[in-house]
Amino acid sequence: MLELGGTGPSLRRALSAAGVTPPPAKGLVPAGPGSGEAAPDPAAPDPVPPDPGPDLAAPPEPEPDYVVVKLARGQTLIHLAKRYLGDGNRFRELLTLNGWTEADARRLPENQPVRVPRALAPHAGRQ
Repeated sequence: MLELGGTGPSLRRALSAAGVTPPPAKGLVPAGPGSGEAAPDPAAPDPVPPDPGPDLAAPPEPEPDYVVVKLARGQTLIHLAKRYLGDGNRFRELLTLNGWTEADARRLPENQPVRVPRALAPHAGRQ
């Protein structure tokens, strides 16, 4: 079964040219004699807006795979690696996660935020 419809004048003209007389679309009345155009019917109810569907709000941001701790006075990445990763020799993991070089690590100021891997930081809640 072929369903015909549409309110576009070009579709209605194409159907008429093919010898098919489409019924007037719901809510439309002919615009004028011989025009082949349709105009809105003032007596027809207002069209219902399309259903927006489920709430398409952005999903919540996933929690990062790290926690942020601040470097205390005199503290180094080796101290943080020992405290949070269990081994001071793992300070290079902190360098990589934070995008620093070893030269950068020598110049980190007090209160510098440092990312520590969450999965590896059993005491990550403390600062």
